[in-house]
Amino acid sequence: MAPTWEEVPAVIRDQFGSVPEQQNELIKIFNPERNGERRSIDFIFAYDQDGDSAYVTFRVSRDTVSAMVRSNTLALHHKLWMISATIALSLSLIIWLLLSRISRPISRLVVWTRSLTPQRLKSQPPDFSYPELNQLAQLIRNSLSSVQESLDREHLFLRHTSHELRTPIAVIRNNVELLQKLQARDEHQSEHQKQVIERIDRAPVSR
Repeated sequence: MAPTWEEVPAVIRDQFGSVPEQQNELIKIFNPERNGERRSIDFIFAYDQDGDSAYVTFRVSRDTVSAMVRSNTLALHHKLWMISATIALSLSLIIWLLLSRISRPISRLVVWTRSLTPQRLKSQPPDFSYPELNQLAQLIRNSLSSVQESLDREHLFLRHTSHELRTPIAVIRNNVELLQKLQARDEHQSEHQKQVIERIDRAPVSR
């Protein structure tokens, strides 16, 4: 900004030649390339300042445009970097929230599976928020229930078998004892008969 016409740069004054008559109006002059000087555009704006004319001037050339382009490029690069960083952080947060939301039901499923007992198998699985996890929990429950039913049947069979065999085993034991007493009285009993009685005596014990 120049408060007087004399303080306006000489190159600008040479281009305009005289004091602009219009005030509060932007005037420009295009300067073609000549005498080794590059093309440029000169701007001058005259306005009233306390009753006197003041002037604002500016020259646009390839050098100033290049500087402006570099400045705008740096500013744009900074903005792009900030936008990219913001998007990356937002995506990371969204992915973390999704993984956290998915991992909680999975953790609940693992804890539920580890805590299953024959009594808890009789009740339905809890809701794990996702149909796929609910189906998996139902499959686990059905599989373990089938295994538990097989074990229950086997235990029941063993209890019944043990009860049914208790009397025959007792009878065999009593008869073996009786044979052993008779054997002690019979001095002519063969070695083969002794082995048979010993095998019968050992059989209930091994059961």
